Amino acid sequence: MPISAHELTLSEYDATFSAPMVNVTDSAEAIVDIWEYAVPFIEANFPDSAHWDWRIEVIYEHPEGTFQHIYIPVPSDATYLIIVVDTRERVIIGHCTINFRKLYPHGIP
Repeated sequence: MPISAHELTLSEYDATFSAPMVNVTDSAEAIVDIWEYAVPFIEANFPDSAHWDWRIEVIYEHPEGTFQHIYIPVPSDATYLIIVVDTRERVIIGHCTINFRKLYPHGIP
């Protein structure tokens, strides 16, 4: 049974972020099945993208190890579906879609 999607507000997303986030892409364990969550979102929002390379590009972890941000590139320039996982509760909190080029038009600070 698919997990119910919850789109995070920017403030909800920011509450799970703390600089510097740690790149754990190579060492992260599978905490939850993110594809069970992501696939219905992808099918609903990108129905013509069956041939897109759907993959996890990077995983960042909160410095205290409390949250992971899982970045999946979408077929839109500099845009990611970011799934936020509570690592202690082992649940997906929600997601957001961020276009980093629009968020940071002069470059990422």
